Amino acid sequence: MKIINNNGKGGKEEQLKIKLLNYPDSYYREQDADVRLKLLTLAEENLGRTEEDKIRRELWELRYVMKDGRRIDRFLAAWMELSYLSENGKGLFMARNGAKLASTLDGIGFSRLDTGDELYRNLLYREIYHLGMLYMELCTEDPGYSALILGFGRMSDNALRGKISEDVHRVSDRLFGIYHPDQKYEIWKTALLDALNDAF
Repeated sequence: MKIINNNGKGGKEEQLKIKLLNYPDSYYREQDADVRLKLLTLAEENLGRTEEDKIRRELWELRYVMKDGRRIDRFLAAWMELSYLSENGKGLFMARNGAKLASTLDGIGFSRLDTGDELYRNLLYREIYHLGMLYMELCTEDPGYSALILGFGRMSDNALRGKISEDVHRVSDRLFGIYHPDQKYEIWKTALLDALNDAF
């Protein structure tokens, strides 16, 4: 699945109506937060506000927040936080870092998993899967990420896939191998590894 970041040809409203035909898959293929919200709203207005869409809106509002006049993706921020923990997992601060991992994931919706709501669990999985696809898409589009040492040249496609794969493994199964968090956090690892397998 490729995450997209444009509305193609034609008017934006017309493109949204076309995407509505493939909803909710189109929602999870969309990169832009505002377009995702418009598509979700259009679905609620035209298809009825389902329980699934109530949860999708809850996750959207949890994920995208305004800060200093710009929209922040809190799920991407969590990725960066856990990436740091995966590189600094040993030593005196092991217990504190393990608590930070749990706190970070609870902050992006994992705390609600304690209720045993399977529908919420499934939609949180899809949102984390979307995050994984988004991260990999951003990596492939970023010239700095794929640059060779000192910026001379670009990695081969195989080398770039290897670097992305290493990043995903480090912030998922390797991270969990260091801290061994509670079972409820497994969705983070599972969704990211599934996204990686589907992308490559």
